[in-house]
Amino acid sequence: MPLPRFRIGFFALFALIFAVFHADVVRAETDVYTIERVAVDVTADSAAAARERALARGHEAAFRRLIDRLVPEERASSVSVPSYDSIANMVRDFEVFDERTSSVRYLAELRIRFQPQAVRRFLRGRGVTFAETQSKPVVVLALYGAAGDAVLWEEPNPWRAAWAAAAPSTGLVPFVIPFGDLADIRAISAAEALDNDGAALDRIEERHGAGDVLVTQAIPAGDAQAGQASAQIITSRIGTAAQERTFVDNVRQREGESLEDMLGRAVAKVAREVEEAWKRANLLRFEAEQGMSVEVPIAGLDEWVSVRRRLESIPLIGAASLRLMTRDLAEVDLTYYGDTEQLRLALAQSDLTLKEGGASGWTLTAAGSAASSAPVSGNGGEVDGGDPETAIERGPEAAGESEGADSEEDRMQ
Repeated sequence: MPLPRFRIGFFALFALIFAVFHADVVRAETDVYTIERVAVDVTADSAAAARERALARGHEAAFRRLIDRLVPEERASSVSVPSYDSIANMVRDFEVFDERTSSVRYLAELRIRFQPQAVRRFLRGRGVTFAETQSKPVVVLALYGAAGDAVLWEEPNPWRAAWAAAAPSTGLVPFVIPFGDLADIRAISAAEALDNDGAALDRIEERHGAGDVLVTQAIPAGDAQAGQASAQIITSRIGTAAQERTFVDNVRQREGESLEDMLGRAVAKVAREVEEAWKRANLLRFEAEQGMSVEVPIAGLDEWVSVRRRLESIPLIGAASLRLMTRDLAEVDLTYYGDTEQLRLALAQSDLTLKEGGASGWTLTAAGSAASSAPVSGNGGEVDGGDPETAIERGPEAAGESEGADSEEDRMQ
């Protein structure tokens, strides 16, 4: 007996959905596993020899930066950089920019894309835990001065200037430094930032498309001109409940160091603390595999496609299998690594909210979903998820990555 047209149409659409969806997973992984702006400058007996050594050093430097991005600081230093040939086996491709040569010198800038599965095998084979989940942007509100005199947007504000001058974040937590234009000034004041005013924090967060706010206050002391300056730094990450915490640091001016350089060191320290806290909360624990069934309210097929793409871009999720789909509800079986709170945090970075409820015990809602406030009927137009094409499994060792090294011609673009 032929299937009804409605069901046939849905199965055909699913094939297209999963093909498009796989491409999105690659893009998401590439962001984390791509190392930008790797500068090389090598002199050798000939231009060819200089280029060969420069590429080797560039790959080694990129690998080191990737390890520092993924692995907690206390463990990263113990991960030895392997040989150039071994690194090349973990590289998907690389690009060369601003190439300049002489008869004995080679200068360039590289962008190197690593194969996620190859790097995972390398780290897991050495018993190294690591994180891949990228945080939503964090907007930085840098205040300078004690509570009553603290400035945020006014000048001078050496603490905000130090954040603005810092190199862009290359870790898993992207920082956004507001310009302090009229819209920023209207969104939040120094007093509101210090008081953790929820409405004001929401305004500045929304304005910059951020997930959390970092309120960081530098309280100066001493005379910088005499080389005796110091500062107490009080920093709070506000927003995601699992990441809300406060760091307190103290920095002192070193001999011959300017106030700007001292505050620059403090910026690096605070950023590192935020990064490390994020990594520790998002370590992939492949040995702690768990399962969960969730109901996903949807307002149509397009919305389901969007949710499915987000699910498969989350490293913590090993598999997402569709069991049943109606016009306004999808029932999905998730396999994930770690505990439920880790899963909640990872989902939140993709604007997905996991809550207890529903017939299966859990409900997953996409931000802005038209179905989130509508009643779920759960009937009509069912699509059985039993077809093999509707169950995509990634697992800790996902297939589809090349085992061997690409040739230089294949890797160069």
